[in-house]
Amino acid sequence: MYRAGDVIDRTYRVSRRLALGGAGVTYLVRALGNDAQEYGPWIALKLLFASRDHGAYLRRLSTEAQILQELHHPNIVEYLGFVHRTGQSPYLLTQFEEGGSLLDHMKRVGTMGVREAAGVGLQVCLALEKGHAQGIIHRDIKPENLLLRGLTPKGDVPEIRVADFGIAKVSGSIGAGLTRAGAFVGTPQYAAPEQFVGHPASDKADVYSLGAVMVFMMTARPLVPKAHTLAAEDVYTSLMEVIPPTISRQSDTPEDCDAINQILASVMSLEPESRCSVSQLRISLGEFLDSGEAAQPQTEFEVSSPFSSDKALFTSSKAAVIGHLTPTLRDPAMVEAALDSAATYVHTDIPPTAIKESAPSVPKGSQRMGSMRRALVVAGVLAAIVISAVSMHRVVEKSYPWLLDGLPVVGTISVDAVTAPQLGARARSAAKLASKRGRANFRRDCPESKGQTIDMEVVVGLDGSIRWARALDSSLDGAECVARRFWGIGSGNKLKQATKVRLQIQP
Repeated sequence: MYRAGDVIDRTYRVSRRLALGGAGVTYLVRALGNDAQEYGPWIALKLLFASRDHGAYLRRLSTEAQILQELHHPNIVEYLGFVHRTGQSPYLLTQFEEGGSLLDHMKRVGTMGVREAAGVGLQVCLALEKGHAQGIIHRDIKPENLLLRGLTPKGDVPEIRVADFGIAKVSGSIGAGLTRAGAFVGTPQYAAPEQFVGHPASDKADVYSLGAVMVFMMTARPLVPKAHTLAAEDVYTSLMEVIPPTISRQSDTPEDCDAINQILASVMSLEPESRCSVSQLRISLGEFLDSGEAAQPQTEFEVSSPFSSDKALFTSSKAAVIGHLTPTLRDPAMVEAALDSAATYVHTDIPPTAIKESAPSVPKGSQRMGSMRRALVVAGVLAAIVISAVSMHRVVEKSYPWLLDGLPVVGTISVDAVTAPQLGARARSAAKLASKRGRANFRRDCPESKGQTIDMEVVVGLDGSIRWARALDSSLDGAECVARRFWGIGSGNKLKQATKVRLQIQP
């Protein structure tokens, strides 16, 4: 391993390590001149380990170099060179992208809106279209392999470059024989269903993977939780129950959600023949983005003032909201943001200057009493804020529990088990079936839960899968582990309406 300041191949000085993989490591470097001074742009140098600098690993790196050399495109990382000389492990040079990966971006800004995801998807389509036209299938589209040209603030669409063609499939002589027949390649969380049953990845596999990445951008959740830990046939079975997915985001309009769901349905079909091509996806995303600016959902608050019947006036500083606060949005993350930006009610029947000029002199004892009254008022306001926050949290927890983590939902969710007992019975039946299907996973991933009886509260989605779960007594051994592992397990039953129910689980 090289450290900051070390020199690679007497040519490049290391600034820091960018990534570490099973076959090698990528460093941020700059070239050195004859005077040993750095010059030129920052470079990403992918270096194979000495134990991996031959055979299949070397062929894959050299194949990636040849692919990048042929694919000159604004949305594909820029090839700068490939070096393989005696006494030095081979390395690939590409332009360094300062914004990091799409996954890094999401860690900074959180989930992305429907139109942001569409904007990223459109750029990836352009890159894939270039590759597909030359017989190159990427086979590993995932957030880590989508790089940003620069740091991008939340709400803006980042400029994307597709990277890491190391396991790409190429028609013709380049890369022939790199992958044995029937071998799985790619990343399970984003791989197409046919890859889990040993079928070769076609260009339609890239289309599906891009759809899966777009779902992750909008929800921060993979379609199959912990897919990398499951047997291939189990992942395939799970995908049969959850695709095509539907997105429900409170921060986007229903019209935009419906539009992106129609696009996802054409992208993420179980059978490759039923999916659109990357060119058709590019056209669909372009038409969606050209359809006009998305209307911004309004964050509305009803504030009843103790001073006046008029609408409250707000200052720009962060302070208390006096009165009764009723959020009309169901997303607690947005409610919290609105509280952070809200301020104090200002009642100004008389200008402040007039108050100062006309105020009579007050004895010191009265001043002290006035200070005490003001302190009591402030304490009361703070208490009211805390009570309001707790009350809102309880309302959300009771009626919209899946929103407590601040993430959007895959699938349209509502609760009506109280007013529709029959629906609740069907949902409970589905939840019990899902718990039986997940029992092997519970025992494998949560061994400490064996022998426990866990009271669980779950939300069963329209497709019969578990969209949210929590243990009512988290102190039980393995209870929280089982709750987390319960997410995403399907029952095979369909519901007319997603429902929250309670049941007992015995892992």
